[in-house]
Amino acid sequence: MLKTEMRNEASMHIDQMDTLSMMKLMSEENMNAVKAVEASLDKIAEVCDAVSNCFENGGRLFYIGSSCRFGFKV
Repeated sequence: MLKTEMRNEASMHIDQMDTLSMMKLMSEENMNAVKAVEASLDKIAEVCDAVSNCFENGGRLFYIGSSCRFGFKV
């Protein structure tokens, strides 16, 4: 299972936290997402370039599933 599809251990008991603790946890997890994207910018740029090239050659982009997985076809 992909990490993005797994339950976040840090928020297992978010319903029992006080409001400030919830907000801090949500902020920390948002920063983790930003860091993960930043660490993958080179790969994301490669995909953007590949999709752009696909479009230029008459290809299409498909959004698949609720997690927005992508597929493209030339």
